Amino acid sequence: MAEAVDRATTPLLARWAEEALGAALPDEPESSCADCVMCTPGPAPRFRPDVKCCMYLPALKNFQVGLALRDEAGRRSTRPRLADPQNVTPLGLTRGDAQVAPLRQALAEGRFGQAPALVCPHFDAAEGGRCTIWAARDAVCATWFCRVSRGARGRGAWHELHHLLSEIEELVARQLAQRLGELPAAEPTWGPWAGQVEAYYLRCAELAEAITWEELRRLGGFGLRFRQRNAREAQRAREVFEPIVWDVPGTWAVGAARVQRGEDGLVYAYGDGPYSPVALTEAQWAAAQVGGGAALDEALARRLVDHHVWVAP
Repeated sequence: MAEAVDRATTPLLARWAEEALGAALPDEPESSCADCVMCTPGPAPRFRPDVKCCMYLPALKNFQVGLALRDEAGRRSTRPRLADPQNVTPLGLTRGDAQVAPLRQALAEGRFGQAPALVCPHFDAAEGGRCTIWAARDAVCATWFCRVSRGARGRGAWHELHHLLSEIEELVARQLAQRLGELPAAEPTWGPWAGQVEAYYLRCAELAEAITWEELRRLGGFGLRFRQRNAREAQRAREVFEPIVWDVPGTWAVGAARVQRGEDGLVYAYGDGPYSPVALTEAQWAAAQVGGGAALDEALARRLVDHHVWVAP
């Protein structure tokens, strides 16, 4: 859900994440919301251009709601959600079973990216599928990609970053609610903010932008430092390129990859998730099946290993 031309997450989450990782976040050139690869001709499954991957409704934290309310497009898509008091809390906007259950069913039926009735309310089809709360989206939207560089390693790195950012989101939301006098409760009264829900969320956004990573690290304790360590290790693993012997048949073996032949004459091998195939010619696929050969080069061999099409025999 992140555009290749943008930072891979929202500006505020990106600042905290980069300070936690001690490095800039990588781009994902194989994924771009502006030009969705899953909406172009190719092997199944495909996404509808009027849906893309935007069937997930983000449960925005209080400061993210405030960020979303800062511009007209964000206000237009966020205010209808504020009209439902059951899902409006001092910690942010929640989701009920009415929003979650249909998505789970669609996923189970293989209809992800195919159900216009379930499209996110922040999805602007009139603007080519632009996200109206791009700078405010949550950790799920900010770290999910249909295709990732380095295959399983790349996906693992984003998975760990998602855990880190989710922990940060929860920590920040609770701290802000406490600072503004709205301790989390089963039935919040909103105290001095009664009747001023939007003003409350906007104030949360202002306060969140002043929070530093060092402050978060102190508040989060061991749990947050544990997530930080895992995210750093996963990012470092993403950058490691071990030597691969690929030109000796039998060195590698095709694992439990799903294979699909496209109308373009290519073979698409899926070893890491349903959306990230490795494309090969028939000659390359024949060489891959015997574990190597002259039809392959180092770059393609690397993709076969990274995407778990090739495994050690």
